[in-house]
Amino acid sequence: MTLESFYQQILNPPEPWIVSKVNLSGLDLCVNVWLTHEKHAFCCPECDQEAPIYDHMPERSLQHLDTCGRETCLYVKLPRVKCPVHGVKAVAFPFARPHQDVTNALEQKCIQATIANSQADIARLFGLSYDRMEGIINRALQRGMSLMGEKLRRKRPVPPHMWYIPRGGLP
Repeated sequence: MTLESFYQQILNPPEPWIVSKVNLSGLDLCVNVWLTHEKHAFCCPECDQEAPIYDHMPERSLQHLDTCGRETCLYVKLPRVKCPVHGVKAVAFPFARPHQDVTNALEQKCIQATIANSQADIARLFGLSYDRMEGIINRALQRGMSLMGEKLRRKRPVPPHMWYIPRGGLP
């Protein structure tokens, strides 16, 4: 079994994505995995209609869950499609949201761990900077707030006297 076929099975990327190359870096104990596609057309992210590939964006790297204690990074050049209605649009990548530098899987693990631990401890555990961890938490809060948006708008705001509750509770 080759490293490429091993990581194809481990990552299980949805079609048309395939693992094209795997590089084990001995110096920084890092696993680098390149994903490519074999398709010539993708769906427009706006209207979901199939459109031809226009070009590819610059290579993007995403930190993924560690493999056997080694940091794992995914590399991908996302295609852009030329939709007749919406023009040139970047295709969504199934492993991460736009402008994210970690995969959805790593972000989810960080959020789960943050619930039970401090942010600094989790950042150290996953080998992330405090700023990257803060970005993960902020994105999770924004997603939650957008899901709860309408429910929260219907509630009354918290009055200022309730902003702080002393350690022993209110008298």
